[in-house]
This record gives sequence, C-alpha cells and structure tokens, in this order.
Amino acid sequence: GNVKTSDNKGYTCQRYYYDQNYRDVYYSIPQSLVKVTLTLDKTVQNYAFQNCDLIEVITLPDGVTTIGNYAFHNCSALKSLDGKMDGVLNVPESVTTLGSNAFANCTDLTELNVNVTGAIGSSAFYGCTSAAAITIGDSVTSIGGSAFYGCTSAATITIGDSITSIGGSAFQNTPITKIIIPDSVTSIGSGAFKGCDSLEEMTIPFVGVAANSDDYPFGYIFGADSSNLQDVYVPQTLLKVTVTDAGFISLILPISPLYTPYPSSPDCFFHFKS
Repeated sequence: GNVKTSDNKGYTCQRYYYDQNYRDVYYSIPQSLVKVTLTLDKTVQNYAFQNCDLIEVITLPDGVTTIGNYAFHNCSALKSLDGKMDGVLNVPESVTTLGSNAFANCTDLTELNVNVTGAIGSSAFYGCTSAAAITIGDSVTSIGGSAFYGCTSAATITIGDSITSIGGSAFQNTPITKIIIPDSVTSIGSGAFKGCDSLEEMTIPFVGVAANSDDYPFGYIFGADSSNLQDVYVPQTLLKVTVTDAGFISLILPISPLYTPYPSSPDCFFHFKS
C-alpha cells in the first residue's frame, strides 16, 4: 500500500506523491499518533494528510476556508474533523474550496454532511464505502464529476436546493432507492447515476443533459455501454419518475426497450408534475 511500516519501529511511512521534481517523498509518522488538532491555519493544503491511514480524528479550526486537493486522501481511519469519534464528517459552510479527491477512500466515515459554500470538487468523496447517509447542504452550488462515486453504503442521499450542476458519475454505484433532484439543477453529466441498481423512484427537473435540451434520452444519466454509445441503461428497479418541468412533452412513453438492458416493466410510468 501507499502507507507502510517504517524500518524504524513505532513509525509509519507517509508516502507523499509530489515534490518539485515529481518524485515520491516519504515521511515517518509515529504509529501512536491518532489525533491531530489544527489551531490557526484556515487552509488545509493539497496532500496535507494524504495516506495518513492511522490518524482517526483531525480537528480543524473555526472558519477554515480551504480543503485542498487530496488533503485527506486515503485517510482510511479518519472519523471526523471536529474531535469526535462518531464517523460523522461535517464540512462547514466556511469552506469555500473543497478540492478534488479531498476525502477519497476515507472508508471509516459513516455519514457525510457537506455544507461547503460553492462547489464540491471532483472525486471529493470517492470510495467512502462506509458512508450510509449523504447530505449536501443548500450552500453547495455544484457537484463535481465522480464526487460520490463508489459510496457503496449510501442508501440515503439528500441534495440541497442551490445545486445547479451534477457532474458525470457523481453518484455512480450508490445503493439509493429514491432521489430528488431539485429544480435548481440545470445540467447533469453522463452516467451521474450509473450503477444505481436499487433505484426505485426519481424526481428530476428535466430529461437528458440539460434543461431545454432534447439531444439526449432519459437513460443518459445512467450511462451508456462502452461498445455502443446508443444503448443507455436504465435500472430495472426504477418504476416511478417525476419530471417537474411542466413544459416537457417530448418523452415517448413507456420507456422503449432500446434504452434498457431489460424488458420494460408494464408498471413503469412517468408523471409530469404540473
């Protein structure tokens, strides 16, 4: 792995991917160190705690504004940023920059409450496999590509009312059964909900890639077969879809078998909200 036991007894070795010459750099960290408190700096730099897989609690100062790229990447024992050991990650509204892969593979987190003011970076929570619930607050404006990809325990996902865009593969391979996409969203990337094979009910503001666009079918947000980009995959479990755009009239009902790997269920229906 990227973090390994040092030759010096009682230490682990943090592998840091980047220096000025693009070399791997290794730092020895005591294995006994499980809690870290930052008291002053409002910025958590890129790669700051990357691969520190034994640290369980990192307390950030009030008013922290930036969490950089890969800041807590592979911190597989991390349980919180507020001194608690409960597995609940609270990212506060004071954060205006949340970098790519910031918390990727933080596999001990059981709940994600993301309230950044602005955008969630790409792959920010990729592979947080123990997170059972994800709440994206009203202060968040966009969700980057693959942001919650592979959060394979996240049965509940709540999306705030200020989101304008959802990146490709943002929620891929999550076990959600129901999702409500707010009317504030104007674009959704390809495969944003790919592999959501338990999805039963969905509320969306439009069909396809963007509002007022008819270039893509409903299945676009579920991804396409790599060998045939015309075949897009709608979960067999999805039986109810509510489209909140009252002006949308171009969808042909029922869902055509062309756009699903399974025979269309006779129980599958769309509801156009007036």
